[in-house]
Amino acid sequence: MELPILPQEFSRQARKRIIDSEIMASRALKASEPHLRSFYVSSRSSGNWQVLEQYVLPVFLAFAKETCAMSQHKPKPWYSDQIDRVVREFLRELLVAVRGEYDRPDYPVFAMTSDVGGYGYVRPEAKDIIEKSAEWKTYQDLLLTVEDASEQPESETEPSMQTGKRIGYRKEVYAWMERQGIDNVEIAARRLGISKSALKSVMSDKGKARYGPELLERVLKLIGSQSGGE
Repeated sequence: MELPILPQEFSRQARKRIIDSEIMASRALKASEPHLRSFYVSSRSSGNWQVLEQYVLPVFLAFAKETCAMSQHKPKPWYSDQIDRVVREFLRELLVAVRGEYDRPDYPVFAMTSDVGGYGYVRPEAKDIIEKSAEWKTYQDLLLTVEDASEQPESETEPSMQTGKRIGYRKEVYAWMERQGIDNVEIAARRLGISKSALKSVMSDKGKARYGPELLERVLKLIGSQSGGE
C-alpha cells in the first residue's frame, strides 16, 4: 500500500526503515487468516481490529520512532509539539488509506476517521483501540524523552523566542472558539488539527514559549489572527 507522504527532512535510512515496516506488516496481514470481530460503529463484524493490530500500529510505531528522532535533527531540531502533530497527522492519513486498501464485501473495514467542517479526525472507536495499544504507549514514552527545544541554550533557540515578543494567545484562541461555537479546548484542538497540549502551549503566557514558530504561524492563520509584539 502506498504510504502517506513522508516528511522531506527524513533521511534515506529513516525512509528505508519505515518502508520496510510497511512491507513486513502488509505481508503479515495478507498471510493471516481473516478475523472479523465487532467494531463499535456497527453491529456487523469487520476487519478493523485485525487491520489496526497487524498493519496500522506497527507502521505507525516505525514512523513515530523516526519522527521522535528528529528532535536531534541538525541544524534545526524538531519541537515536541511539531513531532506530535506530524505523528498524529500521519496516523490519520494512514487510517484513511487502509480502508481503501482492505475494505471489501467479504472483509468490511469501516471508516476510522471523520470529516466535520473540513477538519478530519480519528473516530473515537479507533482512537480508543490505538491509545490502549503497546505501540501507542511506546510512542508516548519516546515523546517524553525527546529533548525539548525550550531546554536548549538561549543562543540555540529560535530567534522569534529571543526578541521579547508575546508568547500567549489565549484571548485570540478563545475569541475564535466563541465565533465557531466551540466550548472546550479539546474540540478546538481537533478542529485545528493539532493536539490539545500543543494548543494549550500556544495559549499559555507562562515562562518560555514551548512551541515552534511553524505551529504558531499555523494556528494564528487558522483562527484569523497574527502574531505581534507586546
